[in-house]
Amino acid sequence: MIAGINRLVEHGEKTYTIQAEDLGREAAAFDLRLYEAGALLWSKRVDYRDLLAGGASEEEQEAALHRRMDQAIHTLAAAISRDKLKLD
Repeated sequence: MIAGINRLVEHGEKTYTIQAEDLGREAAAFDLRLYEAGALLWSKRVDYRDLLAGGASEEEQEAALHRRMDQAIHTLAAAISRDKLKLD
């Protein structure tokens, strides 16, 4: 599947790194992590077994996983920009 996706998000005077890392088909999950200056601030494991169970081709599954990872990153970035995530 997909190895990972990284995005930088600026908020105020801080720059955060959001990382989504695929744990592989066996785990059928990816980790979503938030870092600042290399320090882990927040993490969540996101299950994607439903994407594997639908009978889609491996290429379609990978595309769906990429969309889900992008959406998770977008949602986390929006939470940061709206001060919805307590980071202090």
